[in-house]
Amino acid sequence: GTGIHNEARVMKMQAMMSEITGTAAPTIRVFSDLLACAHAAYRGKPLVIGILGTGSNAGFFDGTSLWRQTPSLGYLLGDEGGGIDIGRRLLRAYFYGQLPQDLGDKLESMYDLSLNHVLDITYNQHALRPLLSELSKQAHAHFGSPEVEKIVRDAMSEFVEIRLRPEFGSHTHAEGPHLFGSVASAFADCLKKEIQSRLKRICIITRDPLELLVEKAIR
Repeated sequence: GTGIHNEARVMKMQAMMSEITGTAAPTIRVFSDLLACAHAAYRGKPLVIGILGTGSNAGFFDGTSLWRQTPSLGYLLGDEGGGIDIGRRLLRAYFYGQLPQDLGDKLESMYDLSLNHVLDITYNQHALRPLLSELSKQAHAHFGSPEVEKIVRDAMSEFVEIRLRPEFGSHTHAEGPHLFGSVASAFADCLKKEIQSRLKRICIITRDPLELLVEKAIR
C-alpha cells in the first residue's frame, strides 16, 4: 500500500490487518505499492517502474529487490507529477493570475478559493490535500487550455528529470519505464512525450497493477 516507507508504518499496518482478519501480526507481510507495481510489470528483465497517482514514486527492480536513487519526499516536498503536485501548481497559478479568466471564474464557482480559507486549511486545519486533489481533476478537464497544459507538462518534466532519469543513469541496461496510476493514465500522451523527448525511451502506462498481478498469479 501507499506510505509504507519505514518499519513503524509496516508494524502499524500489520497490527491493523491483524485486528481485521484475526491473523497473527508477525505472519502478515506488508510492502509498498511500488513493489506491487514492480512485480506486475516484471517480465524477466530488470526495469524502471513508477507511480503517478495522488503522489508519485519511482524505482529500479531487478526481479528480486527494489531500489531507489531518489527518496519519495511526500506531498509537501516532493511527489513531482502527482495529482497533489498538479493541483498545487494550478492553485498557485490561480492566485498569481496566470489562468484564463473563464477558468478562474469556474474554479471560484466550484470551490472556496478565498485566500484566507486556503491559508486556513493549509496551516490550521492541515486539510489542503483534498482541495489539491480536486483541482488536479480540473486540470485534466481543462487540459485543452495552453496554460493548464504547461502546468501539467512542467509537472511531468520534473517527474522525468528528478525521479526517472537518476534510475536510468544508474541502471543503463534497465527496460522501461513502466508507469502506473490514475494521473499517469489521465495525462498519458503528455507523459509519453516528455519521456520520449528527455530520455529517448518508450514507456508503457497501466492504470492499475492489480489486473497484471492477477494474470501472473493464475499462470
